[in-house]
Amino acid sequence: MPSIPHDVESLPPLYAKWITELLSGSIPREVHATCDNCAMCPKGTSAAAGRTFFDPEVKCCSYTPELPNFLVGQAFAADPNFTSDGALSLRARIADADAVTPLGLGRAPSLSLEYGAVGKDVFGKARKWRCPHFVAGDGGQCSIWQSRNAVCATWFCKHVRGEVGKAFWDDIRRFLSLVEVELALWCVNTSSLAQEWQRLAVAFGFSGSAQPLQAELERPSVGSHSHPDWGAWAGQIEDYYIECWQRVECLTLANVMTLVGQHTRSRAELARTSYQRLLDDVVPVRLSTRPISVSMGDPGSVWVTTYQDTDPLQLDDRLFRSLSFFDGSDVGETLSTILATEHLKIDHETLKTLVDFGVLGAPIE
Repeated sequence: MPSIPHDVESLPPLYAKWITELLSGSIPREVHATCDNCAMCPKGTSAAAGRTFFDPEVKCCSYTPELPNFLVGQAFAADPNFTSDGALSLRARIADADAVTPLGLGRAPSLSLEYGAVGKDVFGKARKWRCPHFVAGDGGQCSIWQSRNAVCATWFCKHVRGEVGKAFWDDIRRFLSLVEVELALWCVNTSSLAQEWQRLAVAFGFSGSAQPLQAELERPSVGSHSHPDWGAWAGQIEDYYIECWQRVECLTLANVMTLVGQHTRSRAELARTSYQRLLDDVVPVRLSTRPISVSMGDPGSVWVTTYQDTDPLQLDDRLFRSLSFFDGSDVGETLSTILATEHLKIDHETLKTLVDFGVLGAPIE
């Protein structure tokens, strides 16, 4: 059974600085989610029936990320000659002029609507939806890795602590996603851009308005370097994004918290609470089984899927049979019954894993 590792999960440098201070500690690494040697790509006989796998030429890089202005600027600032794969892919998005605003690079509303209709079915599988910043070869790499957004930085196909880990990262994502929007707006509102662009940025956001298709039809072509709404930045869109980065990179967490609203600050508190749970080693004193999905595994074992299709848990047959003993009674008594009946001793680490993955949980009163 997996245990919490002692090495540290790596966030993008800007976010790592803020999150480490927010949590007053480091985050245990998600060692089961391996980007360089994708854990979701079938290997040899591992492609068992009923399990979810990704295309090695797509992996989880299966959508177009919305990037706030300062992260776009960070990627450009790291490559002032604009010759790297990351810079070239960003410039291609700017040239396409789809959802390019002073707030950053979004997605065309029509693309968002189409992906929303099929995303769950094609995620990790359809090359049509592959991220424009994906670089094939060497296991597939992200060309803007140090400037990836909150979604990319916090999504994992597998979690050491299962559902507990996912809940933690979801809270970090929600906090950082709000920070991205609010800091992007701050950059716009404190820039030398024409007031018209400030109004457009607020109205359209990253990728649309309340009427996305109509907004897309009416949106001016911002990819043109002669577009007057870029004001002094006409022909220098990349430089504008770099200036946004220069404003944001020096911000401390305290600075950020003064710039964001109360909802974002509340999200920060929720992230702190989730972090404490991530580090917690306590198991409820009474446990009962939760709804699970089961498929056949190797001989003598089964795959149990609970909180996420990409992260099934393999249990040997005896442990799986023992789940029926957890009926909400005292855990100590239940473990003693299992030992006497099934001749199976379930240790604390195994029990905690079953709880973490949502196989077992406190009884619903």
